[in-house]
Amino acid sequence: MKSKVLGLLGVALLAGPMAANAATLLVQNGILVGATGVALSGGLYNVEFFATSNLTCADVFSGCNENSDFAFGTQSEATDASQALLDTVFVGIYDEDLNLTRGCAVLPTVFCSALTPFNSARVMIATNTNGEGNQDYVSGDYGIGPGRTDLIWAKWSRDVASVPEPGTLALLGLGLVGLGMSRRKA
Repeated sequence: MKSKVLGLLGVALLAGPMAANAATLLVQNGILVGATGVALSGGLYNVEFFATSNLTCADVFSGCNENSDFAFGTQSEATDASQALLDTVFVGIYDEDLNLTRGCAVLPTVFCSALTPFNSARVMIATNTNGEGNQDYVSGDYGIGPGRTDLIWAKWSRDVASVPEPGTLALLGLGLVGLGMSRRKA
């Protein structure tokens, strides 16, 4: 009996961090406007979407000409953020009906690309497709022309309420130590 309880505790310890990685989608009147708690290797981030058709990079990011204007300074960080959009934010109906994402309301929408700027306005792009035989993908260094209606700005910020999660291996180690100690006492 004791071993079953300890086994369930071990499973719960391992499953806990996995459940904690779920982002909370921000939806206003059925339209996806952003997300909070998006897990990246550097911690948790929030993201908000803005249409490029009526807002420039400088409008959204307060300047758009210095590294400090953006949440990410390297292409690798911006790539990870863009992939996280595809994996944890553009999901469910927001992956199927692109018109339900703020800034992507163009009919018929086959794709909508979220721009994540880094390093003095270079961008990584998460392209969400309508799922009709198309694959979502991340690409980089895209030129942005005025009036584009198939692009949105992804404005990222650090989630100030985030608490670092213990690593899965650390939890596994603690679980194994607990199991070992319980068997020695028995």
